[in-house]
Amino acid sequence: MCFMRVGGEPVAAIIALDYAGRFWILKTGFDESWSFCSPGVLLMHEVIRQAFALGRSAFEFLGEDEEWIRVWTANAHDYTTHFVYPFTASGVFSLGKEALHYALRRIGPGKEREPA
Repeated sequence: MCFMRVGGEPVAAIIALDYAGRFWILKTGFDESWSFCSPGVLLMHEVIRQAFALGRSAFEFLGEDEEWIRVWTANAHDYTTHFVYPFTASGVFSLGKEALHYALRRIGPGKEREPA
């Protein structure tokens, strides 16, 4: 957990993993009332500096390829996520729920089919 505090109050945070010689960003956030001074950008700058000062070989932005990441890098690599569900009633239910969610995302808004 990485925090930027002002007067003891957190104004930005990063949840990350330091693993296998790399620093992996999982989630970032900041207090919108402080957006005038970009606390998320300032914290990210310091976290990147610290990661490489500690000798990490890479800094990984996980998640979707978003525009704000382009401030920090022009490189992107694809990754695959694997889900494993137990062969139980709750596991099968969770698999079905995730499959439906995935199918609806693939269809996207406004792409629903007309009823036959």
